Amino acid sequence: MTLPQTVVDSSVVVKWFLHEPRRAEALTLLHLYQEERITLVAPILLMSEVANVLSRRVRRGLATASMAMDAYRLLKTNAPLLVDDRLLMDEAMTLAVGSGQAVYDCLYLALALRRGCNLITADLKFHAAMNARFPSVLHL
Repeated sequence: MTLPQTVVDSSVVVKWFLHEPRRAEALTLLHLYQEERITLVAPILLMSEVANVLSRRVRRGLATASMAMDAYRLLKTNAPLLVDDRLLMDEAMTLAVGSGQAVYDCLYLALALRRGCNLITADLKFHAAMNARFPSVLHL
């Protein structure tokens, strides 16, 4: 049996580790994934983006190095199914040029379009810019 797929971006995944608004909803997605009720998917870029947020928190004095490293280890254990960015870049570039949005964000959308599934984001600006054209872009 194939599980339903959902693309999640880094704005959702960081909430698994950081106390931010809508964390409970992000954790619900993680639990559904851990219980094998859904498949979460993301471009491999997700790892760099989340690791960058964690290290930035340390630099700003908002987290300890130990906390950031623990969160990173948990990320590696609980990461969504990761897809090679190179497979998505042509579509992401077309989406970015056509929408004025960042290529990074459009990688997630390209993956969702390719897989025929929803993209869940906590990025209000990206959601607002893309949801009218792409109803599969959902806000957490």
